[in-house]
Amino acid sequence: MTVLVKRNPRVLSSALPDGHTALLVIETGRYVTFDATATAIWNLTEQPITKDGIVSSLLAEFDVTPERLEEDVAHALAALEDKRIVTLTEEA
Repeated sequence: MTVLVKRNPRVLSSALPDGHTALLVIETGRYVTFDATATAIWNLTEQPITKDGIVSSLLAEFDVTPERLEEDVAHALAALEDKRIVTLTEEA
């Protein structure tokens, strides 16, 4: 099964000088700051993308095993969905 990742259009983001990203989730009024890894995931979701597409792109950027990266991306996406920053949709 494929998981499609889409940004919540009601999230405002701003790149910070240190390579991190600050976001405002309008629905909740909460601010979130992303480190470099979360920023890389956020940047990949500019257009809807599959979870596998995110993993493939990040494998070229980070020195990590595919299994570890898949686990880390799954955890990150679950946290982002919980904070209403992205939506995850399973597709057949």
